[in-house]
Amino acid sequence: MTALQEIREIKNIIVSSLVFLFACTVFFFIFGIHKVPVLGYQIWMPVPDTSNSAAIQVFLRMKKDLVPDSVQLIVTSPTTGLVAQMTISFLLASILFFPYFLWRVFLYLSPALRSVERKALLLMTLPALFLFVTGAVFAYAFLIPPVLGVLYEFALPGTVVSFLDIDEFIGTVSSLLITSGLMFLLPIAMVFLNFIGAFPRDFWWRHWRGATLTILTIAAIITPDGSGTSMIILSVPLVGLYAVGASIHPKR
Repeated sequence: MTALQEIREIKNIIVSSLVFLFACTVFFFIFGIHKVPVLGYQIWMPVPDTSNSAAIQVFLRMKKDLVPDSVQLIVTSPTTGLVAQMTISFLLASILFFPYFLWRVFLYLSPALRSVERKALLLMTLPALFLFVTGAVFAYAFLIPPVLGVLYEFALPGTVVSFLDIDEFIGTVSSLLITSGLMFLLPIAMVFLNFIGAFPRDFWWRHWRGATLTILTIAAIITPDGSGTSMIILSVPLVGLYAVGASIHPKR
């Protein structure tokens, strides 16, 4: 390809990816998943329903699973609810966008890669998707509930009513889900650095103490409760993932 053709191809990838992301966001904002009678059977299908869209359904589930019983969610402005739905729709769309974008990038790079490099890229992409989703699920199930619970233990229970702004709730949940998912990619980054020869094979084991301290520090920074509970909850699987990454020695 000429330089102009390369630029056009990159532009097409970016534009098509953004269109895909926008379309998915609109879909989750407008459509809800409901049971629909089909040939005598009740089948879950997407149905246009802005009053009970997929974004609203996910929000209600998040509220049930993550918000402490003593805390009331509030809306502080007329646009807050709308923005919250759009944010959740965007997050849901990003789940589909991430593998789509990686696939488009792989197709673009594939002709310039050797067969062994294409194989290595594919072998790293699928575990990366799995680890990212696992990290987000881990944060949802084990990290966010204690974070919100610990924070509201200091709200003088019985003397004041605890409120949580919906924007702050969604922002906290979203940031922890994404951050946890990215941090679970730690072994993928380690294997990649070994593959390109940036570090020797025994580098990770020789520096495990410093790596553990770094993991604890980062976990303390991104978890807002300050009690140390969520820091430990997040650090334990990350240390285990570090050991996994240190044990894998890819062949170049």
